[in-house]
Amino acid sequence: MKKAVLELALANARVSKAGLVSAGLRLRLDSLLFPHAEWTDFAVVVLQWWVVAALHLLRGEQQAVEVRFMEGPFLVTIDARSEQTWSLKLVEAGRQADVKAEATIEALPFIRSILSASDAVLALCRERRWWSSDAETLARSLAQLKSICQ
Repeated sequence: MKKAVLELALANARVSKAGLVSAGLRLRLDSLLFPHAEWTDFAVVVLQWWVVAALHLLRGEQQAVEVRFMEGPFLVTIDARSEQTWSLKLVEAGRQADVKAEATIEALPFIRSILSASDAVLALCRERRWWSSDAETLARSLAQLKSICQ
């Protein structure tokens, strides 16, 4: 089984005039960084998508989900093989779908990385007074995910 971690890099985080928080956000699958090592995205919004996807899988509402990165044609499909095991497919969805990697992972460590990244971006939003309706939505969803995982 491979190790998957959703990584958040806050060193160059910034907020747009519209209140969208940009930060480094990537999925590490062993040594592969997807979409790439320097990827930045709207972290609060995209992390909300990851949290909701995990909730759907853990509640059994869906067997498979797709999570997109906002700033490009990149997505991850997640198939719940069991409660403990998920299958990931990392895809660049340009004119043709190009599967960059596939792996079977342990669900709980990956979910913990989603929780950790979400907590970190919300702490940054509080600290820098970047709180928004998107941050509020992420905080509510995150609380639901934590209640299932703990």
